[in-house]
Amino acid sequence: MEREFKAGSDTGSLPAILSLSELAFMMRDLFQQVFPLPLWVKAEIAKINVHQQSGHCYLDLVEKQLTQTRAQFRGVIWANDYAEIAWKFTDVTHETLKAGMFVLFVARPVLHPVYGMSLQISDVEPSFTLGEMERQKQQTLIQLKNEGVFQKNKMVPFPPVPLRLAIISAETSKGYADLMNIIGHYPRRYRFTIQLFPALLQGDRAVDSIMLQLRNIEAQYDQFDLVMIIRGGGDEIGMTCFDNILLAREVCNHPLPVVTGIGHATNETVVEMAACRNKITPTDVAYDILSLLDVTNESLVSAEQKLYAFASGISEAGTRKLHEKAKDLAVRLHHRMLQENIRLGQKSVWLHKLSGGTLRKSQLAVDRIAETIRLKPSHLLTDVVKNLEGLEKQVALLDPLNVLMRGYSLTYREDGSLLRSIKDLTPGKTIISQVFDGSLSSTVNEVNPAKPEI
Repeated sequence: MEREFKAGSDTGSLPAILSLSELAFMMRDLFQQVFPLPLWVKAEIAKINVHQQSGHCYLDLVEKQLTQTRAQFRGVIWANDYAEIAWKFTDVTHETLKAGMFVLFVARPVLHPVYGMSLQISDVEPSFTLGEMERQKQQTLIQLKNEGVFQKNKMVPFPPVPLRLAIISAETSKGYADLMNIIGHYPRRYRFTIQLFPALLQGDRAVDSIMLQLRNIEAQYDQFDLVMIIRGGGDEIGMTCFDNILLAREVCNHPLPVVTGIGHATNETVVEMAACRNKITPTDVAYDILSLLDVTNESLVSAEQKLYAFASGISEAGTRKLHEKAKDLAVRLHHRMLQENIRLGQKSVWLHKLSGGTLRKSQLAVDRIAETIRLKPSHLLTDVVKNLEGLEKQVALLDPLNVLMRGYSLTYREDGSLLRSIKDLTPGKTIISQVFDGSLSSTVNEVNPAKPEI
């Protein structure tokens, strides 16, 4: 049975033992007395969940100081209030209520005997959240500038002929389809190389999804001229991901120029401000790139025409100069040929005279040589005969028969070989001695070596 609790009542009149429900009802009554009217409260949404069937919205609300949680409560927005609150909030902030937002809301603290204490929220002030979002955005800008990276992507040279495009977008995005349609049907038919890197462009996972694709492109940046981040449809809800400092820093530090066309016309996000080039819609991005190519193409055509005109002028002037040079050369050549003919005639006379004297001198020399040649063989033959006679006498003196006639002999072994030393003999051997008028055989009885001279 419920017991009514009166503020300021004598606690001594309470029973010694209370049931849990009695205590809960007493506390509920106390809350109603202490907080008779709703209060303005500011807090951060740590978690939010909209029940699909009932339409009620349940929140976890926190207050933190650095990493420490100072307070935490549950909150609830009943379905009949949530629809209007959500519509008003999105209309002002272009965002849906989600975790991480700071909100200012009207709530009444209540204590339910079963579900415990919670804050029943009846209204949310979107301008406060908008101000907090802007404050965080400004803090992000200041931090990027302090890090010295805010202008970094703007300093990346923009290619004059951007034909290799890396596009970060949702595959089903209307903006991506519009861009591809404009490029594909452009009259000049530039030859683009386009690769889509699919990513989520709104919601809690958008930051990680876009950053992943930026890094994938960076890993092969030499294959592309620039990066496009585009989304379409005209819906400005869910743009806070483009104010995220991690994503903005990734864009600032990217080695390729980043071009954005995310359809946010009312207020630029940090990513749009940090990008090398920003256009409102993907259509604007397409026409911007095409106009740049047109300017480059017109410059090339103009340069080609100027070069042709310059070359034609040079050619005509060169032709005239060549004709003039040819005429002058012909005159000079004719004059030079006349001079050379005269000089050659003079040289011919001189050579004729010179050759006559030279020939006479040569003839005398030849005659002298002929006489020398005529007399030389007889002298040579006389000398040769004398030499041969001397050699004949030397050969005769060395003839073995003449040597034998002087009393010498030649001794041979039985095999007919000439005996040169007594070392080749032993007693009992037969030797043959050749003298002037015959030969004789002898048997060796004794071998006596010659005694050395003292």
